[in-house]
Amino acid sequence: MQFHNRSIRLDRSAPWVTYAYIALCILIYLADTVTQWLGWGGANTGYLSLMGMRINALITMGQWWRLITPMFLHGSIMHLLMNCFALYVWGRYAETFYGKGRYALILLLSGFTGCVAGYAFSTYNALGASGAILGILGSLLAFSKSHRQIYNAVFGVQVFVYVAFNLIMGFMSQGIDNLGHLGGLIGGYLAGLTLGMAWEKHFTPLQILSGIMGTLLLGGGLALYASRILLIVDNAASTWAWLVTDSANVFGTLAATIGVITGGYTMFLAVCLASRHRLRWQQVAAGIGYILLNGGGLLIGYVHNFHYLLG
Repeated sequence: MQFHNRSIRLDRSAPWVTYAYIALCILIYLADTVTQWLGWGGANTGYLSLMGMRINALITMGQWWRLITPMFLHGSIMHLLMNCFALYVWGRYAETFYGKGRYALILLLSGFTGCVAGYAFSTYNALGASGAILGILGSLLAFSKSHRQIYNAVFGVQVFVYVAFNLIMGFMSQGIDNLGHLGGLIGGYLAGLTLGMAWEKHFTPLQILSGIMGTLLLGGGLALYASRILLIVDNAASTWAWLVTDSANVFGTLAATIGVITGGYTMFLAVCLASRHRLRWQQVAAGIGYILLNGGGLLIGYVHNFHYLLG
């Protein structure tokens, strides 16, 4: 594809990451339905949904995986079909523009941010791929910042209309975690802006391996330190106390996730600089913004739900 005599290389292979995500959501829904038929879950809820949906009180009590697992769960066949259709329509474009590795990261990072936003500000229990889907749309909006001509030629106003329709319907309907949708949208935008397009940077296998190993070491070290931090909140007196303990705790576990993300982002910058990949200032700022957004969200959610630990 060529615009203004500038050639770009698209990922023209089949969008396997999108297909794999759709297939995984379908398989998990089928397995969840079977557990419901067998009576292993709760009232109108399968065992997998019961154990994986975002329930703020349980996250505060230490079940940190509920910040990730909701993006693979669905509450009904209609919920599943609508989300799978949206993934099929929009995911293929994002995977083509960003490439498989970056696109997979955008899905995970936007789904995580959607859950963090719901944990911080919502009172609903939630599940579904909607946060990740809004994250895909957010990444397409990020794509429009640096490639306006291509974006206008392919999408026009479709992305804005779809985003506006989803958010308006969410605010007008009860029982929909629209704050999670908004969090996913912002998370996908920041992740897409940070990572850049598939044709902008090509990393060698050695560079990718170095980044992964560095992320494990640096992110693991930061997570280990963060896991020892304890925040005690006196809601009545509106005071906080920071302590350093000898073992992991609930707040430390949440803080450790930001340590892993920070380590990964630091290694991304290091590999880019070492391999002389050009970075725009917006990319650096977006990555920092993503870390601060999620760190702040986890802090707010923990403070709002701290009373569950006292019970």
